[in-house]
Amino acid sequence: MDAHFTSGPLNNDLLWLSGSHRGDYYFQNPDRDDGILRIRRGDQDLWKHLKSHPIPENVMEFITLAGFGGIVQCGNRRLDRALISALVERWRPETHTFHLPIGETTITLQDVNILWGLPIEGNVVSGVELNLNNSQITALFENLVGEELPLEAVNGYKINLPFILTKIKTDLPENPTRLQSIQQARLIIFFLIGATLFPDSASNWVHINYLSHLEDLNNCGELSWGSAVLACLYKHLCKVTDISRTDISGPVFLLQLWAWERFTGFAPEAVNAIDFQKPYGARYVLNNTL
Repeated sequence: MDAHFTSGPLNNDLLWLSGSHRGDYYFQNPDRDDGILRIRRGDQDLWKHLKSHPIPENVMEFITLAGFGGIVQCGNRRLDRALISALVERWRPETHTFHLPIGETTITLQDVNILWGLPIEGNVVSGVELNLNNSQITALFENLVGEELPLEAVNGYKINLPFILTKIKTDLPENPTRLQSIQQARLIIFFLIGATLFPDSASNWVHINYLSHLEDLNNCGELSWGSAVLACLYKHLCKVTDISRTDISGPVFLLQLWAWERFTGFAPEAVNAIDFQKPYGARYVLNNTL
């Protein structure tokens, strides 16, 4: 007797989105050449710059204080589009888990903390928008990063990421003051927030609300950034399960690190020994693959 396979659940009481899930579509259409997702990201130019211009220790000190040192230590690797696409096909928005032949699994807060080093305890990262006009946005930016903000770099409440990158590439003085080091750290963190942690579909803008969290870097390091990043990843995974979607954004590199750790057959060889002063994701850093 021929075996009968189905892409959906035997009972739809829990997994009620089966008809519109991209996993169903590709089960019914074996030719997957057009099924590999495009990955939206805007941080490649930053990592290329940091490859030849490492962050000075006096700046890195404040990035670590703010809770983002692990992101820099993990660096960047080329994203595996096929692996990410396969994971999306297994993701169920109804349960926020990957449904595999061996059972369910998901990425957790512990994974975010261990793989990327982001804090997962403390106050939430507020999503409440600041009610600011253009002059107030400009004043906030200039006050915290010490750079003038042209109107063409502002779009509503968002700041242009390529503009921020040009300011990051501006060399610091040979002996920067403490304030200059803090301002440079804020610029780098602000860029990472918009391009690596919470990239949108355009990958070119970052909300000014995040910059307000960087005013006091001590307090910034006590916020639960890991919770916000995990929620963002869940959101983008849920959105991209729709059959009509062709690209994915969000903290996709975190998802790839998680897949490498949990499904070791997909992982490249770790090039660094485990350093308990760094996140686990730093084991895969390659200077020539930024």
